[in-house]
Amino acid sequence: MIDYRVATALGLQPIGTTMASHADGESLTSIFFISLRLLNDVTFHALRVTGGKLKGFDILIGMDVIGMGDLAVTNRDGKTVMSFRYPSMEVIDFV
Repeated sequence: MIDYRVATALGLQPIGTTMASHADGESLTSIFFISLRLLNDVTFHALRVTGGKLKGFDILIGMDVIGMGDLAVTNRDGKTVMSFRYPSMEVIDFV
């Protein structure tokens, strides 16, 4: 999902609409095609995303992207670190 204010600032044009389910129920929302580049220079092209109002951040990365790689979140000494590796290289099991 991309915040409408970011879509507007980037000049994105909707390619259609869809009904989206969210915490407040359902609403009609715009659909956009975007490219997403993560901080580690991994880029995903032609992602179909919906628009919405997000509080405190610009985009919400869904399981369609997360499921393409390996996501790890660790917390040690009060420091939380999130890492994403693409493509997936091995099974990670912290058990």
